Amino acid sequence: MCCRSVATRKHRGDPLPPLACSLRCGELMMNVELISANRLEPHHVAAWTDVLRLQPSLDSPFFTPEFTQVVASVRKDVEVALLYDDGRLAGFFPFQRTRMNVAVPVGAGFSEFHGVIASPDLRWSAPELLRGCGLLAWKYDHVPVSQEPFARFHQRVGNSPFMNLTDGFGAYCAERQRSGSSVVRKTARKLRKLQRKVGQVCFELHDGGQRGLEKLIEWKSAQHARTGVIDVFRRGWVTDLLRRVHCHQDTAFSGVMSVLSVGGQPIAVHLGMRTGTVAHMWYPAFDTDFGEYSPGMILFLEMARELAKQGVVRIDLGPTPQRYKQSLRSGDIAVAIGTADRYLLAQLGRQAWQAGRRQVRASILAKPARVPARWLYRVRQWRAL
Repeated sequence: MCCRSVATRKHRGDPLPPLACSLRCGELMMNVELISANRLEPHHVAAWTDVLRLQPSLDSPFFTPEFTQVVASVRKDVEVALLYDDGRLAGFFPFQRTRMNVAVPVGAGFSEFHGVIASPDLRWSAPELLRGCGLLAWKYDHVPVSQEPFARFHQRVGNSPFMNLTDGFGAYCAERQRSGSSVVRKTARKLRKLQRKVGQVCFELHDGGQRGLEKLIEWKSAQHARTGVIDVFRRGWVTDLLRRVHCHQDTAFSGVMSVLSVGGQPIAVHLGMRTGTVAHMWYPAFDTDFGEYSPGMILFLEMARELAKQGVVRIDLGPTPQRYKQSLRSGDIAVAIGTADRYLLAQLGRQAWQAGRRQVRASILAKPARVPARWLYRVRQWRAL
C-alpha cells in the first residue's frame, strides 16, 4: 500500500511554486520536487549529466538537460520532476503540462526519445510518479522499451533505426554492402553525376549562419503545402525552437546545421542535434529541382563521414518509417507509444476505447469513418502544438 504526503509553498513572482511529495512503497522512499524547467540550477544539470553517464540507453540529445532547457526557453509549460532517493538527487522527469493535468513529452511532436532519466538503482512506478507530479496521465510516443515501469501502458511497440559508426564510416559502408544494401554505391554514383552535369559540390557539417536554416523552413513549408500536412512553422515557438537549437553549441549538446551546395547555392540542408558520441537526424529538406540526384542522401552520408571523424558512434534516424531510413539503418532501438495513467480505472477505460477503435477499423464502418477521423486527427495535431 502506498501513501503520499504533499507540502506546497507559494513563491511570490514564481509561476510554478515548487511541490514536494514523498512516495513510500514498501521500504522505498522517493521524494519528488517539481520545478519549472527554467529554474534548473547548475548542480541540477551536473547531476542530470552524471545520471546519463550511468545509463548508456539514454545516450541521445533528447535526454540531455540542455534540450529541455532549450525547449523551456520558447515555451512556458515545461516542468521537471526532481526525484530524490534518501536525500540523493537520483532522477529527473521532464514534461509539458497540458489541460486537465495531462502531460506530454518536452517538445511534444518534435521529441523522438523521451522518458525518465534515473539512476539504475532508483525504484519507481509510473502511477506513483504521476501522483508526485500532480498529473492524471502522460502521453508518449517514443519511450525506449528499456523503461520497464511504462511497459503495461504501451499501446504499440516499434523500432527506431540507427547508423552504427562505432568502427568508423568505412566499416559502416562495408557493413551496408555485406547486408545487401546498395545505398552507398548508388549515392556515390549520383554524386558524380551531379558534379558532372551541374558543378562542384560542397559540403559543410555545420553552418553557423542563417542561410541553411532559412532554406530549411522555406522547403519544409512548401513540402507541407504539397502534401496537405499542417505547417508547423505557423506556430511561432516551433521556428524559435529550431533557431535556439541551431545556435546552441557546447560539448554536451549542439545543434548541427549541415548544408550541401552546388555553385554556392544550397540544394539540401539538415538540422540535427548531437552529444559527444551520438547524433540525431531531425529536420532534413532539399530542393526538389535536384531530386533526381538524391541530394538528401548525399548529405546524410557526408554527415556520417564527418561525424564519425569527430567521435560520433551512432546516428539515430528517428522512428518514422521512410524507405531511405531502412536503407541506411544498421540496427534498431525498440520504442513504444502509449499513455501512462495514474488511476487503474482510467487505464481500463482507455483500453476499452482502443479496442472499440480496432473493431471499427476491421468492420464495414472503417471507410465512412475515415474522413471525420482524419479531420479530427488534424485538429488534434494543431492543438497539440
